[in-house]
Amino acid sequence: MAAKKAEIARIPEDLDISHAPPPRNFYKALKNPGGRLAGSGQSYIPTQKAIIAECKRASPSMGLIRRDYKPAAIAEVYASQGATCISVLTDQNFFQGDLSHLKEAGRCGLPVLRKDFIISRQQILEGRFHGADSILLIVRLLSDSDLSDLLQYGRDLGMEPLVEVHSEEELRRACGAGARIIGVNHRDLDTLVMDLSLSERLASILRTLTPDALMVAESGIEKPETLKHMSEYADAFLIGTSLMRSPSIEMGWKVLFGAR
Repeated sequence: MAAKKAEIARIPEDLDISHAPPPRNFYKALKNPGGRLAGSGQSYIPTQKAIIAECKRASPSMGLIRRDYKPAAIAEVYASQGATCISVLTDQNFFQGDLSHLKEAGRCGLPVLRKDFIISRQQILEGRFHGADSILLIVRLLSDSDLSDLLQYGRDLGMEPLVEVHSEEELRRACGAGARIIGVNHRDLDTLVMDLSLSERLASILRTLTPDALMVAESGIEKPETLKHMSEYADAFLIGTSLMRSPSIEMGWKVLFGAR
């Protein structure tokens, strides 16, 4: 995290968010997706679950994913197909992202999640300054005190964070901190190994710890049958790579979600 800390040190200390557009309610959008049909009338969201559609140029596990990467155009397609929210990678070292992509994607009108390795308040403020409506907090990167502090700071700025876990221990820490949106990443960030059964195992534990929290299933969701099965216990899905790899995002969406 040395490179990330050096990046944080370069963030201006006098960021003024008073002129930033009001934050769009990320939690409310996920809680009440309304089973919104795609504007084109060609696709649907099965079981009326919320979909966080991701804008991502590259990843550590796959390298470059999409050469023709235009966040504004991609987000518009997602919105037209029925996405609930947009996730935008801003980390440069591993994902070839950029802060400017937040505003570009936000033009579609949907709430935007800043996905990065967030370890400081200044990054959250920076995200709000650039138009983010929520931020990702990865439990394994934070102490309990830092997790609680950053969670509350995000809320103070009108940004309900998505808190990411990859184990029962991390889930319990997230619930202990009061997280309302919990993302279960099927991919281990250390080994990059995928475990698609993880969200199902953690779902029952989450319901006993924090019944009202929303569970977001993340990573590796590439087949309609996987989506259908996970719809039995997940409240929302974060989907990126399968759509980013498709030459036509519209076609990739139809393959995953089906056509009416």
